[in-house]
Amino acid sequence: MTNNNQTRFQILRNPNKSADIFENHIDSPLKPLWTFGWNCKIGLKSILNEDFNETNSLQIFFVTDQIGIVLEFNTINKEKNMNMLTGHRNYISSFDVNPDGCWFVTVDKGDDSMLIVWNSSLRVPVFSVLSPFKIGISIVKFSIDSQYVITISVADTNGEQTISIWEWTSGNEESICM
Repeated sequence: MTNNNQTRFQILRNPNKSADIFENHIDSPLKPLWTFGWNCKIGLKSILNEDFNETNSLQIFFVTDQIGIVLEFNTINKEKNMNMLTGHRNYISSFDVNPDGCWFVTVDKGDDSMLIVWNSSLRVPVFSVLSPFKIGISIVKFSIDSQYVITISVADTNGEQTISIWEWTSGNEESICM
């Protein structure tokens, strides 16, 4: 457990470490390159790109099934590129992009659901929680300062839901408030 926490703190302090860890743990026979659809029920978000004048690249984040997608569009040569963020076992039920576009958060609902915070420039996970609730998460949002992630669980058999706050920047996998 301590080693895991040390790794997580290293990831937050050194995003390149996250890329190394993520690449070494991907063992999937399929690597999606393109999608022709998206989940219009949960929308899409334009990503703030402060380097637009240098890169001429517009970026949009959206999801399809279990994959988060960053679509990059070059306004000069009209080239398009999709970066796939894989890691969810179930369909992604909600996502958010923080105000400055540095972080994405994705959640799903179902067995072995996950909450994942991603580094938007490296396209790698920097924080994750496995099975935060029995049935999963319906909605996720960043706090205004991006220090916290707020979630609403899927309704249980009694129709009750749980609102939780996660201090993801500390690496704590337990919510600080329910």
